[in-house]
Amino acid sequence: MISNNFCAIRSVVYPVQLGVVSKAASIEATESVIQAGATVLCESRVQDAEIKIKTLRVYPVSWHMIGHLQSNKIKRAVKLFDCLQSVDSEALLEKINSESLAIGKVMPILFQINIAQDSRKHGFDRGVFEQFISKYSNTFLNIEIRGIMAIIPSEDDDLVKMRYFQEIHAIFQQMKRRFPSVDTLSMGMSEDYKMAISCGANFVRIGSLIFEGDDK
Repeated sequence: MISNNFCAIRSVVYPVQLGVVSKAASIEATESVIQAGATVLCESRVQDAEIKIKTLRVYPVSWHMIGHLQSNKIKRAVKLFDCLQSVDSEALLEKINSESLAIGKVMPILFQINIAQDSRKHGFDRGVFEQFISKYSNTFLNIEIRGIMAIIPSEDDDLVKMRYFQEIHAIFQQMKRRFPSVDTLSMGMSEDYKMAISCGANFVRIGSLIFEGDDK
């Protein structure tokens, strides 16, 4: 079921890109939100996404992977998705590049950063990421670095959330200066997307305000 909020949310976030988190939605509900105007769908499980993507392939929409990507799912993910937002290690990047090379695809990716060092979340710690990106080489020819994805703890107060969003934006600005292809800062969900946009997000991931479900 689709909430009546979809059109209202789309008008609020424009011109920020709205990624509709469809992971908890049925195929029928996902199709309905596409027909209502959604152009980017976000999924977190390869096996669930595969069914939806194959069923709804008649629609000209983009599919983004936002969940933790396991090594044994990389081959399928590279074939299915238009962007992988949850790249959280150099080893994962190497495997994505290899699988992309095998099918002649250049894979757009976002690096996931665990800015709060939350043990319940995946992603690079800030220090590890900054060290990694400082020595990054252009040997991954089948990877296109498009930016950063981040999830912050939902229980933190607004001042703490604001600080995290600002820190992520600062990292994003540094990346833009180094990599011409970087253009996407994906942060903010149903409960905090407006704050994220105020801090520079240009891609927000919203599910529970659109579907009867949960986008976390």
